[in-house]
Formats: sequence, C-alpha cells, structure tokens
Amino acid sequence: MQRLPQTKLQITPKSVQKEVTMKRNSALLSLACCVMLVLFTVHSSFGAQDASPSNASLKQRNVAIKVYGFGFGSGLQPGQNGKANGDGVQLVEESWTGSGFLVKNDGTLVTNYHVARRALRAQAVFDDGSAYQIPYIRVYDNFADIAVLKIRANKKFPYVSLGDSDKVEVRDAVLAVGNPLGMGINVTEGKISQIVRDDNGRRTSLRHTATIAPGNSGGSLYQGMQVVGVNVRGTPPYEFYEAVPINRVKPLLTEQYNKMIPLESAFPTNLEAILKKAKQVDAKNGEVPAATGNDPGVVSIPADFYPLEDIMVLLQAQKGQDLALIVTDAQNKPIGYGDARGIEIEAVLLPNDVNFKKVNINVLNYAQIPVKFGVSVNTITW
Repeated sequence: MQRLPQTKLQITPKSVQKEVTMKRNSALLSLACCVMLVLFTVHSSFGAQDASPSNASLKQRNVAIKVYGFGFGSGLQPGQNGKANGDGVQLVEESWTGSGFLVKNDGTLVTNYHVARRALRAQAVFDDGSAYQIPYIRVYDNFADIAVLKIRANKKFPYVSLGDSDKVEVRDAVLAVGNPLGMGINVTEGKISQIVRDDNGRRTSLRHTATIAPGNSGGSLYQGMQVVGVNVRGTPPYEFYEAVPINRVKPLLTEQYNKMIPLESAFPTNLEAILKKAKQVDAKNGEVPAATGNDPGVVSIPADFYPLEDIMVLLQAQKGQDLALIVTDAQNKPIGYGDARGIEIEAVLLPNDVNFKKVNINVLNYAQIPVKFGVSVNTITW
C-alpha cells in the first residue's frame, strides 16, 4: 500500500488572522455602502420622475380662459321665414372657453390657436376666482395650433417650468391640467401612449391617456415638475388624447415675438378688412346647366379645407343671373349658403376646426338657360 506524503500544516498567527478579518469586514462594509448609494440614487431618480407639482402650484400657474368673439353665420342663419337667409358674409357673436398656462412672470400665457382665433376680448380666470383681462396676442402658429397671449395686470405671476418634449418616452406618467367644459381647473392623470412624428422624424404630437374634454384646449401637460405639451384635442370615442410638444412652442416665446397686438386688430370684424386678408388658393371657371322644371342645374366642385383655416368661397357671374352657392360636407350636409340671384358676386365665409375636411362647392342655376360662372377658394390669414 502506497503511503500518502505528509503535508506540513501552516498555522497562521492570531495577529495575522485578526488583520485578515478586519480587511474582510472593511471590504464588506464598502460593498454595502456602494449598494446603498446605488439604491438611493435609483430611488432618487425615480422619485424625481414621479414627483409632481402641488395642487397650490398648479392653481397658481394654470388658468381657465373665457373668450368673447365672433363666428360666421355662413348664410345658414334663419331669416324672417325661418329658412337660411343666404347671407354668406354675416358675422355672429359667439363665446367659448379654453385653458392656458403662464410661461413668464409678466402674464404671458400659452393656449391653442383655435381658442384665440376670432377673439375680441378674453379673460384669464384663476382657481381662486381672480380674473384678469387678456387684451393682447403676441404671436400664433395655426399649423401647430398654438397662440401666445398677454394678461393685463400690474403684478408678477408665478409661471411654469418648460421641459424637453424630445426626451418624453412612451409609458411616462403625465398630468393634464385644464378647464374641461368650462368647469374650472381640473387635473387628470395618465401615461404617454404614443409619440407621433412627421416624415422628417420631428415630434408633432404626444398622445396620452390623461382624460381631457372640450374646454381643456390649450391646457398644460406635465411630466414631473415640468410642462412638456399643450393639450389640443381628444379622439372620441377612443380614450387617447393629443398634445402639441412643448419644443414646438419655445420658438414663439423668444424676444422676436415680444410684441402686443390688440385682439380686435388681429381679428377685425370689418368685412372689408377680412376680404383684404383673403388669399386665393384655388379657382375654377365653368358653365352650370339650365334648370329643368323646379330643379336647378347643378355643378359640384370638390375642395379641401385644411385644419384651422378660415375660408371664403367667392362665386362670380354676370349680373342678373339666378345663381346660388351651397357648400356641403362629406355627408352632404350644408355648411354654407350664399344667394347670388340678381348680383354679380356672392361670398360665403366658413370656419374649419382642427380636422381636415373634404367638401363640395355646389353652384345652382335657377334659370332656364346655361350660365357661366367663376368660383374661387380663399384662405383668410389673420
């Protein structure tokens, strides 16, 4: 039987054992500190993202907006006989509500263009009931649906902090603040559900699940402590809502646009001034067939109405002809009517909301002979 070689055991002195133990404990302590630091940092990071403004802060920086302005009768206002009067250039008084938020301490606030459009006077109403006149508009971008207004007041206002909407990601928590249905400041919670980009990759819309309603237009969308979007619309019956990324707003807040234009100058009610603001975008000449019995001859011309454009449709014919102009939507519902019988030119003023529309411009001939006509579509650039 082979004997195993004997191994001489080395006994470590107690002093050395103690030193090794102390080093091991020191290393463990350092590791524990590092773990705690990482956990604290992660917690702090998530805490910063999850933090949100206090209710008091939201109430001081966000406002309900009451607007008094005008709309277009579009020839559909009932006359003495209870039927559409055919006065296509009639202006009518209207009022509506919206939302906004302060971006400078001088009372500069942001809202949607479709809230400010055709406003003659407006009020910013805070949650505590205090109200201030909004007599001025600084600038607007109708393509982005953004307007920058100015409160008149001899005081300094607290204002929001603007974030970077390019850093917003899907599933980020958000708050929507606004004035739904004109009921006052309201706050809802949700998450970013989709980021919409144009063909160049630029962010054009932040879709989210924080409930908004009519009246929320122009209200703020918070991520954490900062505003990252301007709420613009919902998409009923689906539960997602849209906001304009705040980075599209920032260029409008520069000194370049640090001017104050009275609302009544920006949106004149004088028809002659409105006509001067009209720019032709399409035109067509033709001949409408003669009437047959009680049925007028008709020519239908398709046209596109783009979001947030005010439109003027002009019909021109030889004086004394029996023509009329009816504009219908995709469901063939009349949205504008101009009675051109006996006159040379008839105009119909039409608004468009935030949606693209396909319409038909129908020229009606009540005469027993064919009649030549000209139609032009004009956008009104306020």
